[in-house]
Amino acid sequence: MQYWRSFEALEAYAKNPSAKHAPVWREWNRLSKDERSCAGIWHETYPVSARRYEAIYENMPLTGLQKAGRAITVTEARASARQRLGA
Repeated sequence: MQYWRSFEALEAYAKNPSAKHAPVWREWNRLSKDERSCAGIWHETYPVSARRYEAIYENMPLTGLQKAGRAITVTEARASARQRLGA
């Protein structure tokens, strides 16, 4: 799983011939359907606005969306999801 500052940053990385993604993707596309049959690709992109998401974890090391934003304790998260997100 990866978190990017913006879609533009993700796109720039994906198209950068010096980065790991572009050469691997080009090679994948060169393979025949039979050669690709033993592997799969899972790719999902979710643009999320700043302060418009939440993830609550307890007794967990910093991981997932906690690392992308500001981690708060469960005690701090007593308000409802609607209140925390300002929805």
